Amino acid sequence: MTAALSVEDLRIAFPARHGDDVQAVSGVSFAIAENEVLGIVGESGCGKTSLALAVMGLLPSSARVTGEVALGDTQLRGLPERQLDRLRGTRLALVSQEAIGALNPVHRAGDQVAEAITCHRPMAAADCLVRVVELLELVGIPDARARGRCYPHELSGGMCQRVAIAMAMANDPDVLIADEPTTALDVTIQAQVLDVLRRLKERTRSSVLLITHDLGVVAGIADRVAIMYCGRFVEVADVDTIFHNPVHPYTRALLAMMPAQRRPPTAGRPDAVVEVPPPSATTPTGCAFHPRCPFSALPEPCATVVPELAPLAVEDHVCACHRTGEMSTIAGAWVTAGAARAKAGALAEAVATHAPEPLLAVRGLVKHFGEGGARWGRRRGVVHAVCGVSFDLARGETLGLVGESGSGKTTTARLLLNLLTADAGSVRLGDEEVLGRTGGGMRDLRRRMQVVFQDPYASLNPRMSVGSIIAAPLRVHGLYGAGGPARVAELLSWTALDPVLADRYPSELSGGQRQRVGIARALAVCPEVVVLDEPVSALDVSVRAGIVDLLQDLQDRLGLSYLLIAHDLTVVRHTADTVAVMYLGKIVEIGTRDDLFLRPSHPYTQALLSASPIPDPRLERQRTRILLEGDLPSPSAPPSGCRFRTRCWKAQEQCAQEEPALVDRGAGHPVACHFPEAAELA
Repeated sequence: MTAALSVEDLRIAFPARHGDDVQAVSGVSFAIAENEVLGIVGESGCGKTSLALAVMGLLPSSARVTGEVALGDTQLRGLPERQLDRLRGTRLALVSQEAIGALNPVHRAGDQVAEAITCHRPMAAADCLVRVVELLELVGIPDARARGRCYPHELSGGMCQRVAIAMAMANDPDVLIADEPTTALDVTIQAQVLDVLRRLKERTRSSVLLITHDLGVVAGIADRVAIMYCGRFVEVADVDTIFHNPVHPYTRALLAMMPAQRRPPTAGRPDAVVEVPPPSATTPTGCAFHPRCPFSALPEPCATVVPELAPLAVEDHVCACHRTGEMSTIAGAWVTAGAARAKAGALAEAVATHAPEPLLAVRGLVKHFGEGGARWGRRRGVVHAVCGVSFDLARGETLGLVGESGSGKTTTARLLLNLLTADAGSVRLGDEEVLGRTGGGMRDLRRRMQVVFQDPYASLNPRMSVGSIIAAPLRVHGLYGAGGPARVAELLSWTALDPVLADRYPSELSGGQRQRVGIARALAVCPEVVVLDEPVSALDVSVRAGIVDLLQDLQDRLGLSYLLIAHDLTVVRHTADTVAVMYLGKIVEIGTRDDLFLRPSHPYTQALLSASPIPDPRLERQRTRILLEGDLPSPSAPPSGCRFRTRCWKAQEQCAQEEPALVDRGAGHPVACHFPEAAELA
């Protein structure tokens, strides 16, 4: 039977300004059957997107491409551009990673879907409108006719991604290529997008090539998985085999870096793993993974001979590793320590004992934006960003603050740091009030509270060297002095960075290295509290594991207290002591990590946990998902009563009339719900 899509010995090289060409893809071959989902998993830079663009024929003319690509019986390589244009969008379609960037900002969403239809098959305007509305409804967009008249900037990220999927599916293609379709989306929106792809595949019998770095995503939707590293497939098998009987050391390392969300962590932290930096432009000789592989202590043949994909005992399971025959005898030995551990030495005296009073006490924090003003002749609405938030943070502990984008998490963090002026409330750091402080008084408190920002690419000054960036807070607080360079070197060592990097600039570092520089900068003045605002969301799973492990080591060593803001519930599950769930400016549930992850009582908490993918295909097939309809309501017009009621399947009349208080209603921890019911999710 002819495969829906087949690729044979595909090789892609890009010219370099100096030296040899950069080999992005090296001899990749695969086939996708009708109605099958093949997931390609690997780190950034391994060649996944280049592979997808080569299949679509969208690589720049400078790229050197060899090999065969067939769509059914049609050979795509060598086809004239006009013939390729007829196939793109009809039999072969692409969903790009950043939908809001892929959509045209000056055209309405519905018009762009209509264009995807009419450029391939002329249709009367009335019939086209019916088809557009049908497609938008099919991908789960509520009030599709009205949303179709919106411009991309008027839609959320999840809505834009669904519009992009509607455009790709407009002509019922035989093969859909989805390139990181859920990256940067909230866990609830991610679940909706994956559900859309699942339903569309069942309806149209399309084949799907799913490209991602998230193993949890492929666990719930893929039939087969190909693990890609440095331009090559290193292991290919059905999804159950990859997750439960992996062979290649790289596959094992990736799985180890994704601790199952519902499995109680060992000693409160993820397993130690081989930390894997992004692949460089120069591929090592022999097996590309051998410099990072715990099994390549002997140079031969790993360092000299490239391993080929070879079949294993299980049918259709292939692996490219010289030592597959030894894996059974060294099972368990492949997990090794990740980042270099910081050596003994003191930045500050570690305080491991718990104080009887909370280190940070937040009470009734309120922040509204746009109140009582007008601009350009138009009255501005009031955005209810933070509405009465209260919590405590003990010394040496981590409080995880979770919720969808727009729930007020980052605004809360900025209020704590006094970077925004609160409308009401109190923030006490020990015995001192933070809010209302200015000038020198606030400067003293800033030594005690620091922040690590979300984006490691935007949070560092590109014109300053790494050493200057880390030294900046020391200079501001008059701590640089004669020992400044030694302190910078010590900070680099503490964050597992080579001190020689002090003379480099951020552009010369990887994403993980940049985030470590941000952490070193935050630790420079020996703070007591560190606010971590999505510190790993922009990083690959491998680098993410190294950063999480580093943060926990530093906390143990220095007695730091963390406020961890994240939408990655797996990270929170393995780092936080207490978890607060935030929705539309309010905390709706707060309790210990195990209480919230194993016995959540608020419907919103249950939905978040249900939407979060589990890197285990068997568990994914067994569990019942709770899919929230629509997006977060506008904070400028929050619903009356319970703010979650418009998306809650338990909502009753009381929910619309009375706002529930955040109190213990028998669950053992405070819950803001009139009808809480603990769900056993262990």
